[in-house]
Amino acid sequence: MPLLEAQYGGLPIVAPDAAIFHEVLDTSGIFVDPADPAAAAAKIAAMLSHRQWRSRYVALAAQNLKRWNALATSDRDTVIGLIAELAGRQLSARSANRNDSIVEHYKAPGGQHQMTSAARDSVWSIPDLDSRAIASSRDAGIDTMRGIAILMVIGIHSLQQPLNSWETLADAPLRPCVPIFLFASGYLTALSGRVPLGKRLKAALIPYAIAFVAAYIYMAWHNPAMDHRIATALARFALAYAFVYYYVFVYVGCTVGLWLVFSASGMGTPQSERRLVVLLLLSIAFGLIAGSYIDPLLSRLGFSDSLVEEVRMRDTPFWFSFMALGALVGISGSRSSLRDMRALLISATVFAYIIYAAVRLFSVGDAADYDSVAFFGYAALLCVLLLALDVQLPLFAALGSGSYFIYLWHIFIVMILRDHADLRQFVSAANFAITFTVTAFGSILPCWLSG
Repeated sequence: MPLLEAQYGGLPIVAPDAAIFHEVLDTSGIFVDPADPAAAAAKIAAMLSHRQWRSRYVALAAQNLKRWNALATSDRDTVIGLIAELAGRQLSARSANRNDSIVEHYKAPGGQHQMTSAARDSVWSIPDLDSRAIASSRDAGIDTMRGIAILMVIGIHSLQQPLNSWETLADAPLRPCVPIFLFASGYLTALSGRVPLGKRLKAALIPYAIAFVAAYIYMAWHNPAMDHRIATALARFALAYAFVYYYVFVYVGCTVGLWLVFSASGMGTPQSERRLVVLLLLSIAFGLIAGSYIDPLLSRLGFSDSLVEEVRMRDTPFWFSFMALGALVGISGSRSSLRDMRALLISATVFAYIIYAAVRLFSVGDAADYDSVAFFGYAALLCVLLLALDVQLPLFAALGSGSYFIYLWHIFIVMILRDHADLRQFVSAANFAITFTVTAFGSILPCWLSG
């Protein structure tokens, strides 16, 4: 309690690096080894040298207090619910035929006791402890951004290729879906100050491996001439060359890149934040250069257009620029300031979209769907705009919290519709509407039911 009281007073906390203090503070504390005073002093001094150290730890403290308040509220509601349930049983037993019972109790078909709506109103609802704890530790605004991004992904894959002019105008605003995911990851990493590399790789690669096996079986079923040599299958897996799983390759590469950047900045040492900012800015510059020149170079060397397209989608330095941008915004602590610039950001984002769409429509300069400067400008502004708007929609947030699962599995619905539903008989707008609606509903429903 003393640690939480100090955080409530707006104070950063320095605590021993022990399990009990990690349990209380989560990621909101500065943990030192009391047995090594010199190292402890150096770590504290390093933190004090950061320009935004106080605001960062105050924000983390607020999140930690919110987490503990949610847990306490859940415990309180659970106890109140239990008392109400016991009281309801006694009242029901004593006055089974009375109409003025305060709490009615009945047994559901499965044998589970439930309360009537009157009882629920008198003691509030009884939330699930684990779900409350998990929900309280998440950023609803970021999860809503991810929910919007997953609907954008489904929209892109619901459009029939090749695109005509009107379809290109509809496709263009949806393209920043992957940048939104990467921007959010970089932003949250900056707030926590660390990259849990093993945890993130495990969370990405295990579901991917399962989905890859399913995708491989589906492709083999529809293509009897498919090459099944072990080396080819391993290359497909390593390059995420199945369906649209290139994002897995991109996400893993960007996550490793962010871990390397944070490590190279020497986090925990004096001047590390300035070094980190410089490294992130250099990463964005290098990413834009790579995006502008890798595919023209490959074309000049005589590689096929299909190979150039695959390389473009896996241009990790370019994609990393969005993760680096998210990290820079997180380090700057400017989220609240951005809210005062919403009108400007909306105007800039619309203007950037017009430029990007025009570049694609009229093939002006680098007119690639993804790795172009025009795309970066539009996608980067859209990411910052969504963060500034801080929209928090529960349904979108629930969707965003399961976005990785949906990204891996929604394409199966799209492929089944394309291969077996014969939707080409409809006009393109109807084809898109049917594919998007069925895919969105089929992808989202399992997440909501499991949540």
